[in-house]
Amino acid sequence: MKRYRDPLFAEAPRKHTTLVFLVMVLTILLSTVLVLNHINNSRVNLVTQSVTVPALASDMNNFRILHISDLHGRFFGAHQERLQLALSQAKYDIVVVTGDITGRDGNCDAFLALLDLFDAKTPVYFIPGDEDPSPILATPHAGKSAKAEYIQAAEAKGAVYLDAPIRISFSRNAIWLWPESLYTLDLDSSEASVATRQEELKNEPKSKERTAMVQAAAYRQDQLARIRAARRITKSSDIHIAVTHHPLSLDALTTLRE
Repeated sequence: MKRYRDPLFAEAPRKHTTLVFLVMVLTILLSTVLVLNHINNSRVNLVTQSVTVPALASDMNNFRILHISDLHGRFFGAHQERLQLALSQAKYDIVVVTGDITGRDGNCDAFLALLDLFDAKTPVYFIPGDEDPSPILATPHAGKSAKAEYIQAAEAKGAVYLDAPIRISFSRNAIWLWPESLYTLDLDSSEASVATRQEELKNEPKSKERTAMVQAAAYRQDQLARIRAARRITKSSDIHIAVTHHPLSLDALTTLRE
């Protein structure tokens, strides 16, 4: 018997109408989420958050910190105009910027424009985030400083890079701004490690690579000396503010209190 390619009683091909519909719905939902996320990330919103600190001196009740984070190299209007508008009515004593300040390419123009919004009397402190370039360079680079260019550019604008604890005063109170990672730093081991590295570098032949590593080691030695000096004069009655890019877990907060 002859077999035909198209049998008379063959089932008609099924149309996957439901599957196509689901794919369309998911595509629309994903597009909506992306658009809303872009709008949300482009919006400037100033949020006021009160913090209760037990046994805090009454004259500290009006101490206000302007906290900014995750700029990611973005401009909010020309010369950060939308940020300027949002901050025009805000009252604060210091500014703390907690990282992810540059774009993916390390460009810090948006951060520098942000710094221009603050007057010279307002202290601005900052730390890098996990998506920022390394703040300290141990590879060949121009200049005699081990600090990355974006760190130096921010410092030239008057901002203070928090690589060690810094003491400030408000009324009669001593306030310490601590990079959170330094609370549990083993100073003895760190200093010994730097000293060993410096001895090793003395025996290496001169090169651009060696020069960069010597600069980085010298910077690290100075940083550790400043941390030790801060620990020496810190009092239990002083106010400590841990500055960190990532929110701290409950376990981390418990460790810091100890």
